Amino acid sequence: MDLKYSTKILLVLTGLTVCLAVPICDRDKKNSPQEEVNFKLSISSRRNDTGNWITQVQVDKGESKQPSRERDLTVDVKQTTTTCNCTSEVLLVEAEIISPPLKPGEDYTLLSDLGYYKLYTTPKSWSQANSICNKDGAHLIILNSEKEAQAVNQMFRGLSKSSDMTSKDHLFAGFHDQLHEGHFITIYGEALETTGYTKWSDPSEPNNKNGDANCGSVHFNGGLSDVPCSWKLAFVCEQELWE
Repeated sequence: MDLKYSTKILLVLTGLTVCLAVPICDRDKKNSPQEEVNFKLSISSRRNDTGNWITQVQVDKGESKQPSRERDLTVDVKQTTTTCNCTSEVLLVEAEIISPPLKPGEDYTLLSDLGYYKLYTTPKSWSQANSICNKDGAHLIILNSEKEAQAVNQMFRGLSKSSDMTSKDHLFAGFHDQLHEGHFITIYGEALETTGYTKWSDPSEPNNKNGDANCGSVHFNGGLSDVPCSWKLAFVCEQELWE
């Protein structure tokens, strides 16, 4: 999904230069990688000799934390004139900055109409798995539909339990209730109910077994489960489809 940032600025009569330094978080309501994109937006407007408004927009990107995964930016500018309180002429400038999504990381597989996925079979704790996905420009998987759950279910096939793997019946997923017991949120701080998929693996779930099951997982039957964050599990990283 493209990352978009829009700003509307009123420039009155004589012309004005506006400079904004804007940090924006690359994610949409559904899910996308948590990556901050920094840039400086400068908008300058003046009248030319014929009385028409001329607007110039300049975008300067800040330094990227991951230069090898740096994004390109495109800018779309619209300007109109109107009146303020029926007396003063006002110039309205709207600048939209669009950043295309990152290309999928190495060894990510495209699943039709769903997104890009990578199964990591080396067991990690929940926080370690989350960090690895973020470094990929992806995120721990968040299920949004039964179709996606079925696709993930196929990833369990051939998954063998290693000596350091707590369970081969679960994969870590991008939700938890570490902040408030029983209130599950995604890695983006949104209620689990907003994902569109809240099917649990068993009627007893979530059960906070042993009092420390605070991190989310996907069970091999496609349902959700809460497990200890310290468990060592395989996990799936997800990256959204390009629009």
